Amino acid sequence: MLALTENRDADALNWRPAADANTLFALATHTIGAAEQTLVITLAGVRPTVRDRDAEFAARGDSVAHLRAHWDGLRHEFSAALDGVSAERLDATIRHPRLGDMSGHTLLLTALTHAREHLAHAGLTAQLLDARQ
Repeated sequence: MLALTENRDADALNWRPAADANTLFALATHTIGAAEQTLVITLAGVRPTVRDRDAEFAARGDSVAHLRAHWDGLRHEFSAALDGVSAERLDATIRHPRLGDMSGHTLLLTALTHAREHLAHAGLTAQLLDARQ
C-alpha cells in the first residue's frame, strides 16, 4: 500500500475521490493501525491498546516519510510478535475490541482480509487520481 503513495505530493495523498471516500494517506494510516491492533496487540498480546481509529481516517500528511518510518519499525515488531504466538493461542478464543470473540486463526485471517480490502480501496483511489491528473 505504501508503494501506491510513493512520489505523490500532499494534494495527491490527501485527495478524496468523493466526499465520503478515504484518501490514500488515511487508508495507509488506518491499515497500519488496524494491523498493529489486531496482530501485535490483540493476537500476540505484546502491549496495551493505544489506537485512535477515528484519527486514522482523518489523518493527513505532506509525505509518506512518517508512515514509511512507522511501518518499517512495526515490521520487526510484527515478526517478533507473531513468532511468539503459539498454536494454543491460535486455537484460543480471543476478544477483539471491535469485532468480539473469535479464534486466533480467525483473527489472523480477519487482519489479512481487512488489509487486502483496504489495499484494493487504495488501488482504486490511485487509479482515479492518476486518471484525473
